Amino acid sequence: MDPRRSFGEYPRKDTYYRSKPSLNFDVIRSKIFLNRTENKCDRLNRWLSHMMIGVGTGTIAFCMATVEDYLTTLKSENAQDWLSEGQTYLPYFYYTGFAVACALISTLLTVYIGPGANGSGVAEIMGILNGVNYKGVISMRTGAVKVVGVVLAVVGSLCVGKEGPLAHIGAVMAMVIIYMPYSGFLQFQNDHDKR
Repeated sequence: MDPRRSFGEYPRKDTYYRSKPSLNFDVIRSKIFLNRTENKCDRLNRWLSHMMIGVGTGTIAFCMATVEDYLTTLKSENAQDWLSEGQTYLPYFYYTGFAVACALISTLLTVYIGPGANGSGVAEIMGILNGVNYKGVISMRTGAVKVVGVVLAVVGSLCVGKEGPLAHIGAVMAMVIIYMPYSGFLQFQNDHDKR
């Protein structure tokens, strides 16, 4: 049956959505999970992980802003210097070429190395919080491409901001931290705590 024809039917008679992956909800409904107690050490580890996620995301945001400011200042000051010397075409081609090169590198990184980094990442994070298992959206490669891509896109004068991508970068930072080789974070490596 054509999936487009069955949207008005309830319940659906096709199997269109059965092939879509989702996260495991059975663990959070089990009696063992619901009746577990959290001791002081577990609470301390939870607060420690939250602190590390916040500090790590803030540090990445600071580094991104610093690099963006440096590259934008470099681009503008070189063009201004050449303009003050009386040259007209060289500053234009330099300024435009610098922006195009940054945007091109950002695009190529996203398309070929980390396709999970496309867009702001907020919609994907909301989907993951609702239980959809997007492959490759939360990974080190995606996070690195997101950081470099956003910096180069902003320097390349594209109409992008850092707020949405920083939510995605924070989610990647959270995954990196809870999978650190520290036994206190093992309790967070389930679908419920990851969300």
